[in-house]
Amino acid sequence: AVNPITLESWQRRVAIGQRAQISRWACLVDLPAIGYSGRLPLLLHSGRPLLFVERRMESWYLDTRQRGALAAWDHYVPVEPALTGIVESATRILTTNASQAVAMAGRARALAL
Repeated sequence: AVNPITLESWQRRVAIGQRAQISRWACLVDLPAIGYSGRLPLLLHSGRPLLFVERRMESWYLDTRQRGALAAWDHYVPVEPALTGIVESATRILTTNASQAVAMAGRARALAL
């Protein structure tokens, strides 16, 4: 059963640091916000497969004309902005294609260096 989020549970939340998140989760998600994703370089360095939610805002790291641009299915698993299919994408990459997930995370890490 899923626990509903209540005001009380939200107020008691405990922040989880970047290193703890990386060691806790098998894959990581980068969500769009208002501007540049400052977490993205850290997520790429993590060595974990990255689920990258597509965004409308253009960024240097997504500009395919730039050498070293991120590429879907090469450096990250693309996810629709509405998060449609995110669970299926994570499950597929982590279970069905585990060796591909490790290779993808390695390419992302190499690109980030």
